[in-house]
This record gives sequence, structure tokens and C-alpha cells, in this order.
Amino acid sequence: MTRPPLFIDAENGNFRLQPRSPCIDAGDNTLPQLPETDISGMHRIMFCGKSPAVNMGSYEHCINALKVSPGPRETTVTWSSLPGTTYSILYSEDFLTWHLADDNVPSTGFETTFWIDGGSRTGGPPSVVSRRFYRLLENP
Repeated sequence: MTRPPLFIDAENGNFRLQPRSPCIDAGDNTLPQLPETDISGMHRIMFCGKSPAVNMGSYEHCINALKVSPGPRETTVTWSSLPGTTYSILYSEDFLTWHLADDNVPSTGFETTFWIDGGSRTGGPPSVVSRRFYRLLENP
């Protein structure tokens, strides 16, 4: 029995995968003409919580989330990560000027990694600025 791919909204043309889709990390990395990026320009092989394999379909699925927690003046940034990798986190309040918040956040392995912005590295808690954007970079 074949399981459905669990697209976000196929009826309206959104063929991105839902987080519980069986197509995530279920492709074949050995294909000779595997493109470097997906249809939207994202890296073609991104770790999504199961294994470092390409997803089936045109889009790669990855975890990127922001939520207010655990304290009232903190924001948690969560992303898909690979073992043995470190990340730099930058922040901006206008999308034009980016500031380094942390340059050596270690991966927690084959799962998601998180980082909490409590304001000590970003010039103030997220709750006291009008808006804040985050950028994650995989370190070489």
C-alpha cells in the first residue's frame, strides 16, 4: 500500500511537504544528475530529522522555527542540523544591517538544534525591540 506524500495544499498548487510526510529524506542521493538546489533555490540535501538524504519531490523540507519561550523575554530559534557542524547566528531589525549574535553554535547531531535569544548577545531582549530577524549560517 502506497502512503500519500502529504503535500501542504496540492489542490491550490502548494507541493511542499508537510513535516510528517513519508517523502522527507526518502530520496536517492546517488542519482547522477541530482541538482544542487531544489525548485525554490534551497540546497537539495538538507537534514530534516530522519537522515541526510534528498527528499522526494521538487522541494526540500527543513525545520526553521521561532517561538517565544521559555521566558517571557526570550525567543527560541530552531533549525535542522547536521552532526559535527557549527553555525553562526546573525540578527537584524531592518533586513539591511546584520549583527553577529553567536559565531560557534554546535549542532546537536541528527536532529534539530536550538538557540535562545535572551538579549545578552543581541543588545536587548526580543520583547523590547519593535522587530527582529534572524539568519543562520553553516560555518565552513
